[in-house]
Amino acid sequence: MKGYGIGLRNSYSKGYGSYKELSEAIEESIKIMDPIGLMMEFVKLMGISDAFPSSCEIVERRPSIDTSAGQVVREMRNGREERLFGFKRDS
Repeated sequence: MKGYGIGLRNSYSKGYGSYKELSEAIEESIKIMDPIGLMMEFVKLMGISDAFPSSCEIVERRPSIDTSAGQVVREMRNGREERLFGFKRDS
């Protein structure tokens, strides 16, 4: 794998002459490409709505959990105390 970079470097210089020319070619390709258009076409092909969700929709879709973070932390703390000190808390 060590010699891979040398081969890659040689192929760049053969095709473009220098890294600067290669960089300019890549920048030109990026300018020509239309990423927003490509994404919109993909969305259409997949049958996904192209509108942004409202804040209410985001809240409705947000997953919820049945346990509070505080309860989880207390259980972890109490379990650690039991393992380390050999006693159990009442809370």
